[in-house]
Amino acid sequence: MIVCENVNKQYGKQVVLSDFSCHFEDTGFYLLYGESGSGKTTLINILSGLIPFDGGRITVNDSDFNSIVNLHKAELDFDYITQDSFFADFLTVSENLCLISDDKDKIYEVLLQFGLSGTADQSPSTLSGGERQRLSIARACLSKKRILFLDEPTASLDEANKIAIFELLNELKKDTLIICSSHDSIAKNYADEIITFQKCSETKDCVRNASSDLIKHDRIQRKQEKKTSVGKYLLKWFASKKRNRHAELKFCVFLTLAIMLILLGDLPSHKQDMNYEYSYRVNALTLKVHSKESTDYDTLCNMEKVKKVVLSYAGSTPDGINYDNVDPDETLPSPEHELSLYTLPFESEYFNLTDRIVYGDYFTDENQVLLSYEEAEKLSPGNHKALIGSTITKNIYSLGNVRFEIVGVLDELNTFEQKYFLSLGMNYNSIYFNSKLTDRFIQSHDYYMENQRTYYLYFDSYRDLSDFYNEYFEKFEDDHEHLSISSRLNAGRDNDTIHMLGTVLVPLSIFIAIFTVLFYSTLLKTEITYNHRFIAVFEYSGYSKKTIISSFVAIHILRLLLMSVISFAIAYLITEAVNIVNRKIVFIGFQLFTLNLPLMLIFLLFVVLLSFACISVSLHRVKIASWYDNLIRQRDLL
Repeated sequence: MIVCENVNKQYGKQVVLSDFSCHFEDTGFYLLYGESGSGKTTLINILSGLIPFDGGRITVNDSDFNSIVNLHKAELDFDYITQDSFFADFLTVSENLCLISDDKDKIYEVLLQFGLSGTADQSPSTLSGGERQRLSIARACLSKKRILFLDEPTASLDEANKIAIFELLNELKKDTLIICSSHDSIAKNYADEIITFQKCSETKDCVRNASSDLIKHDRIQRKQEKKTSVGKYLLKWFASKKRNRHAELKFCVFLTLAIMLILLGDLPSHKQDMNYEYSYRVNALTLKVHSKESTDYDTLCNMEKVKKVVLSYAGSTPDGINYDNVDPDETLPSPEHELSLYTLPFESEYFNLTDRIVYGDYFTDENQVLLSYEEAEKLSPGNHKALIGSTITKNIYSLGNVRFEIVGVLDELNTFEQKYFLSLGMNYNSIYFNSKLTDRFIQSHDYYMENQRTYYLYFDSYRDLSDFYNEYFEKFEDDHEHLSISSRLNAGRDNDTIHMLGTVLVPLSIFIAIFTVLFYSTLLKTEITYNHRFIAVFEYSGYSKKTIISSFVAIHILRLLLMSVISFAIAYLITEAVNIVNRKIVFIGFQLFTLNLPLMLIFLLFVVLLSFACISVSLHRVKIASWYDNLIRQRDLL
């Protein structure tokens, strides 16, 4: 029971209620009847606790209130329905009701009762005004509210729909207290009691600050109940066609650009290693020993990860000149034997350019050679295939003239493939012998070029090569031996360009990422502010603002992860396509885009964490109007 005793209310100097008294039983249909501005809505707002009153007393179930009513304190749950009912239009009718109850059978029963069973899968926006009002009342019934406040529920409906609404209320009044304001005479036919209102012409000095007429959210809380996770329904908002997806599209575009810059810049050392491994296919180190007492061949062969050791002919063959007997003013005599013959491993698995042999095959015997495209062009212009099986003669140290069979001819090499030979200190346009030839000199103590020998150490992979280099470089240096990838590989501008890209583009990509996240969070804040009404629907259904915002943040982070993956995939596909074209045409002498997985993961983690912080701050600062704020903004307080 609700009892009002001498209740007073005024707005400014205008008195709206003056010593108003009445009582309402636990059930029944009470009609507040009168013209607009007579105080009907004011009384409903006072009884529901939306606004305070200025004098008198209101008693609800033995709880007395002298300034503002709190129905939850009196253990009464209520619903407030106006002609401006609102729903989440991106959810179906049945999903809107699922926000209230998880009982699908009960939902269907209520829809059937209110003549809405055929609209279960429709959007509320497609319903007529009468159907929306019935849906509002159905929602209230489903939540088992003990009190229904209705403010002009039929104001915009035709006569048939008005009668349908009042017929439904007439059924509900048996178990529910219904307090309805209306100036529609049809309502009189269904009311158990009619309370007539007239405009009050009385004025008084203002006794209350006008700013206190609207109650803050922390003073009115709808009863919270354990429900299905709100995220399940918020996800439908993100998939809704009503959304403007420009923010997400711009986020993906800018993030894709930032990722491409990371791939282009990279860390210089990593980009260099990636080029060595995948572009130049480097799989061997050069070791120069500077004395006959240095590391011997057998020791090198037994070192961990070293798969093949090749003695370099060009880097080890004595020139046969006794420099002690040479006059400094005289021209040095030319040695009779060849000095600049380059040595490849006999086994094909250690030579990474076997796929570039266009005619013939790889070595199968000691006295065989491979020709570069340039050498083949000198010997047989335009008909390299004819050279296969023919022989050439070379003067070899200590062996004299030796006939070698031409077993294969290489195709013309691009810049990347040329650098494979440069990594070994070889020319890429020469004649290549195999290691079977130099194996016979390994044990010879005379086979040194001015006390120097050069070995090629081959590995299964560049990774093994790199690990070996890092482990043994200092040891060899301490023994006055030099372990390296030939400096010829890094000659020119490419190395400087790689360092410049890393220095400039990695910081730039981070700046773009920060800008992207801040820009996205600002657009997101604007979107949520603009669409605050549907958030109020969730709060109206019993979800707290904290829960709603937290779910929003969680969903956005998941979507950001998805957008980050999509952006990475797009960036990777674009950059890999550029790399493929570059390998074919070679407009840049190194692989432009390289994937540094640890750096990329750190970058994406940075983006996600920054996004989480910015979105959390932005959304928690959004001033979202509550369900009653939206209600009052659209209704006449009087």
